[in-house]
Amino acid sequence: MITALIRRLTSRLTVRQVLIVSAGNVLGNGLNMAAFLLAAGVLGDERLGIFGAIYYTMTMLAQFADFGINTTVVKYYREAEEAGRPDEAETLLRTSLWIRLAVIGAIVIPVMIVAAPLCVFLFKDASLANLLRLACVGSVGSLLWMFSQGAMQARRQFGWYAGLTTGNHALRLALFAGLVWAGKLSVGSVMAATVIVPFAGAAGTMFLFPAHFWTARIEMARLRNRLLVILHLSKWIFLSTIVCTVIMRLDIYLLKHLSTAAEVGQYTNAANLAQGLNLLTAALATVLLPQLSVTRSREKMMQAARAMMKAVPWLAIGLAGLIAVVHVGMPLLRHGEYARSAWVFDLLAISFGIAMVVSPISFFCLAFERARWLTYMNVVQLAISFTAGVLLIPHFGAIGSGISSVLVYGFGMAYLVASFRKLLAMAE
Repeated sequence: MITALIRRLTSRLTVRQVLIVSAGNVLGNGLNMAAFLLAAGVLGDERLGIFGAIYYTMTMLAQFADFGINTTVVKYYREAEEAGRPDEAETLLRTSLWIRLAVIGAIVIPVMIVAAPLCVFLFKDASLANLLRLACVGSVGSLLWMFSQGAMQARRQFGWYAGLTTGNHALRLALFAGLVWAGKLSVGSVMAATVIVPFAGAAGTMFLFPAHFWTARIEMARLRNRLLVILHLSKWIFLSTIVCTVIMRLDIYLLKHLSTAAEVGQYTNAANLAQGLNLLTAALATVLLPQLSVTRSREKMMQAARAMMKAVPWLAIGLAGLIAVVHVGMPLLRHGEYARSAWVFDLLAISFGIAMVVSPISFFCLAFERARWLTYMNVVQLAISFTAGVLLIPHFGAIGSGISSVLVYGFGMAYLVASFRKLLAMAE
């Protein structure tokens, strides 16, 4: 019976694609953790902290230069493809690359010029200037890799997406291991290896690009119109990304200032255990974005909603089993030191479960070009996260942070369900 059920599920293309991307996410995340644990063991806390700050700067520069375009261009690529306009799809994808490269160049060139005084301002250490310049180069690679992932997502090449993403993480681990073996591992060499990886990943995707990616053309007036629409929608996605980044870091920040180091440890442990659910949610979003962001048919929207509802009992069973395993296993670790993390994990698991069920609805907002609705929702979620954290954390510690997370995602569920009803009224 179970074998037959598994066969029936994996026979469905979407489920199979989600499983492929999930496997890539989990394996890649494991390789990434192994690489950074290897580096941490050699660098030590202080030098690892320096690397972390520079690495975070690199990724943030790439995200700012992207401006949410990576998500938006997937939607308009699929729209053009499904309307039988492949030249428009490839032209939009290629032009979005040139725009982002121009933006990242305009950002990193001045940063590289004033790297020394900027390091004094940011890190109180002018000697980090060369590392910052290296991070600027790495941000270009990160942007190229983000573009490559978006291109694979737009073309629905999910097998390559998972394989190349895993390969990137494997390359990083191999480079770090080689540095350790050669006795050359330092902050500078780790940063150099980190910069190489996204460039290598982006180069590895070049054979997937069709010839007409480079040669496709459309009328300039049409291109200008499409780009204006893309940039308008992207600004809301960009704002949402910033707000969501703050929300994700707010719990730890409030715990550090309103509770104890032990409570921070309990929450971090639970969050690490729940990381698998977060990776599954990310895989679901990766696969469904190209499909649902172009769905305007009321019938297809209802089909998607029914599919999500059918998945709820299976998700509930899976979460219940996972929670049971955590409650059995957690008291056995470090003589029960992290037993209380199990209750925090319960709350985070519920939060991610809600996200898995309702997050696909957010893509319908993109289909109807209502990305601003998502930004409004995220701003309210930020207010809820802050208010609930301030009120609950002093009394309940890490569990208070978990309750705050449930409230944030619970509001998101109610908001998206209400939005879905409005979008149905607008559907064809």
